[in-house]
Amino acid sequence: KATIFVSRPKFEPPGPELSEARHPRLFAAIREVATAMGTNMPTAVYLVPEVNAFVAEVDGFGGFGRRRVMGIGLGLLHVDNISQVKATLAHEFGHFVGGDTWLSAMVYRTRSSIGRMLEALGGGWLSKPFEWYGNLFLRVTYAVSRAQELAADRAAVALAGTEAHVTGLEIEARSALLYSLFLRQEVGP
Repeated sequence: KATIFVSRPKFEPPGPELSEARHPRLFAAIREVATAMGTNMPTAVYLVPEVNAFVAEVDGFGGFGRRRVMGIGLGLLHVDNISQVKATLAHEFGHFVGGDTWLSAMVYRTRSSIGRMLEALGGGWLSKPFEWYGNLFLRVTYAVSRAQELAADRAAVALAGTEAHVTGLEIEARSALLYSLFLRQEVGP
């Protein structure tokens, strides 16, 4: 039975949680960037198997009880220098400061609802208004998403400088391809 209502997915930790006691230099960098950007520290920081980082607000309801979490890729920590890590952290904290994490959760649930509705309607003539709305929603949210990324990039440049941010992005893009290959072919087996 299909439904247009999409429940908020239960947060599953994406990797091991890191502690400040065991990783004081990393947490000092995170705290430095959070303070410089005038925002709070995440309540949890996770190590993820990527050359990437992310932030999210999880749990809670209606804006209450949400927790800020951050994921930092093992590959990212391996390839970036401290300035580049700080640029990445500033980019991610830019999403917190801009309120992007709340909006992205709503966009995800709306996209899922549209997809479920289209699936339930099975492509018939009744699905045409939902297809039209879905395409419009994707175009609008893509534009909003792009603006959020550019604002987060500006935060990274303002805090860490253009060179740190740009060289970090270049190194991360190249390394992500090799790191995922390494995980699949060497670590996985």
